[in-house]
Amino acid sequence: MTAVATTLPAARRRPLRAALRRPSSAVAFAFLVLLVGCAIAAPVIAPHDPDAQELGNRFAGSA
Repeated sequence: MTAVATTLPAARRRPLRAALRRPSSAVAFAFLVLLVGCAIAAPVIAPHDPDAQELGNRFAGSA
């Protein structure tokens, strides 16, 4: 009998590395990481409550 090959092709062993070799995939992955980072840091980036605004006074002067 012959031995059966049990190793996977290189593309299946490391799919992320293979995908990041293409520039468009690397840019898309970086954008997703940035988007997730902004979502996690949202309370720090914009700490004010958007529902607490008084929009009726938005055209009033500062005096």
